[in-house]
Amino acid sequence: MTYFKLIVGYECGVDKSVCPYGYPEYCPKCIAERFNKSHFLVEVLEVREEDSEEKRQEMNYRYIWRKYHDILNIRHIIILSKNGLPLFNMPVGDHPIDAALLSGFIQANVIFSSDGLTETDRKETKRPFDQKYYEFQYKHFNILLREGKLCRVCLILDSKASENLRESLSNFTAIFEELYAKEILKFETHNDAAVFDPVIELIEKTFEIYMIYPQTFSAQIPPLVIENMDLIQEAIYEYGKDLLKEKSYFFIPNILNKTSKILGVISQEEILWNIYQMLRENIIISKDLEFQRDEIETKEQEIQEREYELRKIVEMKNIEEIMDESKTMTPEEAEKRMKLYLKKGEKAEKEGAYTLALN
Repeated sequence: MTYFKLIVGYECGVDKSVCPYGYPEYCPKCIAERFNKSHFLVEVLEVREEDSEEKRQEMNYRYIWRKYHDILNIRHIIILSKNGLPLFNMPVGDHPIDAALLSGFIQANVIFSSDGLTETDRKETKRPFDQKYYEFQYKHFNILLREGKLCRVCLILDSKASENLRESLSNFTAIFEELYAKEILKFETHNDAAVFDPVIELIEKTFEIYMIYPQTFSAQIPPLVIENMDLIQEAIYEYGKDLLKEKSYFFIPNILNKTSKILGVISQEEILWNIYQMLRENIIISKDLEFQRDEIETKEQEIQEREYELRKIVEMKNIEEIMDESKTMTPEEAEKRMKLYLKKGEKAEKEGAYTLALN
């Protein structure tokens, strides 16, 4: 049997001032009975009264706000086989972690924790063993591990996981094992981790980590959609276009802070909720982290090339090589290169090294 957790809004239709059963003490039982009559088998029911549509909407804002901070909390995701070998690992933040080293640390802690369980502990555990969690520290990170039937899924976090993040981890583990059961079992003998590469799409969908990716606007937004944007989404769209004039992408914190400062009285929670809706409607689209890493590598390469050219000018070790390179340049490239040389020469002159550059 599959278990679902539902968050449901329910209007009972009875004025609380004339409720025949007794408000609010009888409300949970009354609601449960109505669900059961509709053939919903409800085992656990948590009832919370919301005063108005405005209050319910505020709850939605807070939910997305907490979800986003759960995403920001994730630094790395590692999936391990039962014998501790990494099936898949994915850095989410800017500081990749040594997956091999961390895998050994995790495996040792799991074995130690399991050995520490007494038979009484196992009998008193309400969840089956395949739904067990482990939590421990690694350097300054928090590790949350979900023990599945076939594998172990680990989240490396900046701080302690929220209950919603734990549920997302549990859901992901169940779906991953269902989709990749054969591949996980074969891995024990073949060690072919490449078959798990597509799992990145499942991670993005389950944890919604695309919210920390570089963002841009779709090139195919219908004019009618833009015309029908409310004040907040219109502001997000306009300020986002301003950011895209500087770079080919923006990050959610950039546009969130800028929009919040301009709109003033609108809470950041409400603005973020609108950004989230624009993502779901493909008005805002995400670029994966590889895009950002490739751009950083390209910039680093450009810096290295400029430094190399400057060294050639200052040291004057191979002027013939510079002349040879210029023969294959277009006029535009040559003009750009000359401007660069002149700029470097001016800088060298200011530093008292111009004479060295000429000699």
